[in-house]
Amino acid sequence: MFLGYDIDEALPWHSAISRTRQLYVEKVFLQLFEQVFEKCVESGMVAGHTQAIDGAFLKANASKNSLEIKKADTSVEDYLLEQIKANTEPIRPAAINRAPQEQQHMQGDKEEQEKQLKELNTRYERQTRQYEDMRGDDHQGKFLSNKTHYRATDPDGQIAVKPGKPRELYYSGQIALDTGKHVITHAQTVLAEGRDGDSLKTIVNKTKQRLLQHGLHLKNALADASYSSGENYFYLNQENIDAYIPLLGGALTGSEGFVYDEQRDFYICPYNKILKGG
Repeated sequence: MFLGYDIDEALPWHSAISRTRQLYVEKVFLQLFEQVFEKCVESGMVAGHTQAIDGAFLKANASKNSLEIKKADTSVEDYLLEQIKANTEPIRPAAINRAPQEQQHMQGDKEEQEKQLKELNTRYERQTRQYEDMRGDDHQGKFLSNKTHYRATDPDGQIAVKPGKPRELYYSGQIALDTGKHVITHAQTVLAEGRDGDSLKTIVNKTKQRLLQHGLHLKNALADASYSSGENYFYLNQENIDAYIPLLGGALTGSEGFVYDEQRDFYICPYNKILKGG
């Protein structure tokens, strides 16, 4: 019934939807999202006050075999080719290079580029044992980095890694979810090489504005430790939004030196300052 078809009616061939939707521009998808969200608000499915934020890798429809190696300072290029152990030449080169010029070159001057390569080589050596049992060409994934490679046909597809898996090309999908009936209130994709926390301010701001258009007010933001940073805590505090985000790496490892005031329900630190709950 979502598409207007009754249960006894034949559905359209899947390609009528799956292929056609690839031709839609972002503006069309946004209009559809806003219409569906409005219906959810009207039906009372959106509480608004508490939003859960999370992100996940979305695998790009791309092959590592088409990755190009970045250009470097003339005096660094030979060293670069010596250090890189994967995709020194693309197996399936792109017919058209769509990557911007800045993405086709290593960042920084000669010294900075050499430093990046040395750091990468050290990391590769540490990870060698993790990939010893991998078959075929998959083990080459451990030698890929956004610092040394780029994708010519899809510059937004970034090299990223999941624990225990070889590197692949991903996007980062970020969503905000209303905790009332689990309605998605905002969705976006960003480059996969950054931290989840880098997107928090944008997500909160756009979600807050969307909710306000329907008379709803964002009061609480929930997220995991990957969104933890002083900058994010400060931003949420300035927006009068309570942050329920654990500290990255955990909270205090112990209470040594802290005195608990049971009557007033707070701790006093070794410097005689009150530690209040947030």
